[in-house]
Amino acid sequence: TENYDIPLIFDEVITFRLSPGGAQSLYGVEPDITTLGKIIGGGLPIGAYAFREALSKPLEIPEAPFPESGKPRIGFSGTFNAHPLSMAAGIATLRELRPQVYEHLNSLGRRIRMEVKALLDEKGVVAQVIGIGSLFNILWTNEEVWDYRSAATSDMGLSHCLSLALINRGIYLRAHPNVSTATTGEDVRRFLEALGDALEALKPIIAGRTPHLLERR
Repeated sequence: TENYDIPLIFDEVITFRLSPGGAQSLYGVEPDITTLGKIIGGGLPIGAYAFREALSKPLEIPEAPFPESGKPRIGFSGTFNAHPLSMAAGIATLRELRPQVYEHLNSLGRRIRMEVKALLDEKGVVAQVIGIGSLFNILWTNEEVWDYRSAATSDMGLSHCLSLALINRGIYLRAHPNVSTATTGEDVRRFLEALGDALEALKPIIAGRTPHLLERR
């Protein structure tokens, strides 16, 4: 992007949970513009962006500097800008998100991905386990998943069936699963136990919908 003078924009709304500096810190890439949301508001509605100083110049309002720093304000209008509740919740959340918290989350995420893969092999079921850090998911396809096109080959019907099977076993699995700071090792154990039972129960459905996802033994 530097060679062609094109701004590099990172959408870190989801990936900001991967490390204290988000995906850009994890991969060592410095974008020109970063968009943020979700976690920085502590669960309340929020959105923010950050960018290099060179890109902020056209938006600066020198006549209205910040009193603390003397730096010019940035023109960014919106009805709910700097909403007190979102600001307070966001600051409180960010104070809790120390490096060791990310290490704990990522450790649980790694454990889930590894043990889900092992469960699928044990049950003779073919699926792709994807994710990074505290994120994970099961995609019902025999194709390697590395972009949205390959992800679209997943059988969504089986995803719905798995979700229902897990609910019947006391586990609610979101459409885009992840662990949180409230997740414990016992929670992970219960999920894996329920998943093993659910996979066994789903075999007849898999055989009827996508028989190529069952290994012959």
